[in-house]
Amino acid sequence: MPAERSCHAEHSCCASASAVPTANLQPHERSVLSRIRIVQMDCPTEERLLREVLEARPEVLELHFNLLQRVLTVRHQPHSLDAVLAGIDSLGFTPQLLGDEPAPAAPQRPWWPLAVAGALALGAEVSHWLAQPVWLSALLALAAIAVGSRVGLGASELSQGLRTFRGIKRRLETIGVRRGVTVLDDFAHHP
Repeated sequence: MPAERSCHAEHSCCASASAVPTANLQPHERSVLSRIRIVQMDCPTEERLLREVLEARPEVLELHFNLLQRVLTVRHQPHSLDAVLAGIDSLGFTPQLLGDEPAPAAPQRPWWPLAVAGALALGAEVSHWLAQPVWLSALLALAAIAVGSRVGLGASELSQGLRTFRGIKRRLETIGVRRGVTVLDDFAHHP
């Protein structure tokens, strides 16, 4: 078992082994390299589940994960691809075998529009909490949606983000209300 694989298998996050570009991997003389797209694989939890199932199989020699492109590259023994696909399928995932075509480049999104969208969403939340005019909260929320959609976020992602956003922990966080007095936690660093 390669040291890189056994060391990384103890962690439930995607670290350097997940970022290895599959284009540099070459099949060895007595192994086959298969690229498999798994649309349900989009976070370290699915990576951990796949590692647990596939690393237990003796025919699997090496795993490389690309969570952004949802591609798993498996180095395995010849004539064992069906067992690898069955292992993936046993988790309820849908494996799609990819050919020798190059992996598509991951879309590069600039970070700053997402930060602006987050700040606008936070502003909408705070203005609502501070009982500012409703139009101000709506305007800030619409601006957050516009910026988010500009960088490629879908309507379902945007609406879910607005519905579930609860603000920043310990920033204007309501602790409770007693006898008509609202107690807030508003932690901030002071110079």
